[in-house]
Amino acid sequence: MEMATATSFFTLKLFWIKSKEIFQRGANMKAKLGSGKRFKALANKIARSGTVDNPDAVAAAIGRKKYGNKRMQSMAKKGKARHEHMSDHES
Repeated sequence: MEMATATSFFTLKLFWIKSKEIFQRGANMKAKLGSGKRFKALANKIARSGTVDNPDAVAAAIGRKKYGNKRMQSMAKKGKARHEHMSDHES
């Protein structure tokens, strides 16, 4: 009986460790670049600080500094096209 208890304890502990690893990995994953989810998350974080009138503009400025004007404009263009495409289907 003692052996079964030790084995099941080991199994539970191993399961708990694996679950924790998967959860932590999922928490650190970011959305795909260009999806707009990273931008919205940053804008929401800035808005929660309450110190800025236009959090989208600040997020765009940060993105332009990080990715450069050309790449940021490309992502914005794709996002706008995706948004217009989704709006067409809702009507």
